[in-house]
Amino acid sequence: MARPQKALVVDDLAVNRLILSTILQKLGFEVLEAENGLQCIDVYNQERTQLVCVFLDLQMPIADGWAATKGIRELESRTPDLKQLPVPVVVCTSSCLDDIVDDGQTVAERAVSLGANGAVVRV
Repeated sequence: MARPQKALVVDDLAVNRLILSTILQKLGFEVLEAENGLQCIDVYNQERTQLVCVFLDLQMPIADGWAATKGIRELESRTPDLKQLPVPVVVCTSSCLDDIVDDGQTVAERAVSLGANGAVVRV
């Protein structure tokens, strides 16, 4: 029997982690969780060869989703010997994807520019 694929869910709110983790588990994923961007990078670094996707919130304490996305892509660029494709990163936010962030980009544009594969609005 094949081992379940692993997904990483990152959010500072336990209820948000629970909802997404439950959905992913029902789809057959083994779910790892982190509460902030710093924990996300630590878990990613330990499990990156097993992860098939990362879902992360943007607004978190310690290190936000922007920093986590950038950190994941930097780790991947420093370890090209893994011979694997970059792990898909999906930003989950309660912000409107068309909202303008500090650098003049929309939330969706900034997510992609930092290396995320996409962004979804959580309602």
